[in-house]
Amino acid sequence: MTDDIEIYDSVLDSDLRDNEKSRVIQLLERAMPKDRNPQTILSALIETTVSGTVGATLGLMHSELKDGLDYNKKYPLDLVLGVVSKAGGKIYSSSLSREVGNVAIGIYAFRKIEGLMSALKRPTEPEPIAAE
Repeated sequence: MTDDIEIYDSVLDSDLRDNEKSRVIQLLERAMPKDRNPQTILSALIETTVSGTVGATLGLMHSELKDGLDYNKKYPLDLVLGVVSKAGGKIYSSSLSREVGNVAIGIYAFRKIEGLMSALKRPTEPEPIAAE
């Protein structure tokens, strides 16, 4: 709820003209069910946008970089981003930074489990029979 209030306050404290601020608030109120709070809707919209952007960016990096998200086949960029973002979110009380960290760590976990399961499902080569 604190994050919702911060978002709402940031709209009110923004450089928008008063009539524009009123329009944004009215649009939020019209777009949501009567029992919902505009801050909650705005917060959900921002979190969804952050998640999609982080996922799309890491997906693009994975497909375009020579070693994918494993820099030099050694350093997992998604895990590094996740840890740094989570730590920064704690230090600076940033919910958006924590959200970036959550998504990046989730993508890292997905990649590692997918790789593990693929390796487990690969057929193993039978031992060659020694000729006597």
